[in-house]
Amino acid sequence: MRFALLLSTFILFTACSGGEEDASVAEVQNSGVTVHEVWARNSRPPHANSAAFLQIENSGSRPVQILSASTPRAGITELHSMEFVDDKMKMRRVDSFSIAPHETFLLQPGGNHLMFFELDEPWLEGQVIPITLVMSEGKPLELLATVKVQ
Repeated sequence: MRFALLLSTFILFTACSGGEEDASVAEVQNSGVTVHEVWARNSRPPHANSAAFLQIENSGSRPVQILSASTPRAGITELHSMEFVDDKMKMRRVDSFSIAPHETFLLQPGGNHLMFFELDEPWLEGQVIPITLVMSEGKPLELLATVKVQ
């Protein structure tokens, strides 16, 4: 409980700081996983969907997986990848993302990302969206994503 409070305070401070980097940064204690540059795309009416992006670094000696994600701001959250099929870019739902030891895994526009459907309201530039990642070791990672215009 104390760790969760400290982590939440750290994430909030990082997300609200006025420094050059406005991205959230969080670290899961004893897991060797660090998350950087968390942000979400603004929604574009009439569409009630959005996506989030981040960098996740595994400095541990074992692979880790993102098993799922969620936010109270969307009815459905899915893990998605992008790939070329018949010379067209296709988005597809995947069961998990795997991060190899000593690797950095990118969730970025045009590639792997978190996809949100059934938003509670439009996501506007500057809003902060809480996101929970469920990792393979079972420790949820609480993040804050700043909405940016894309």
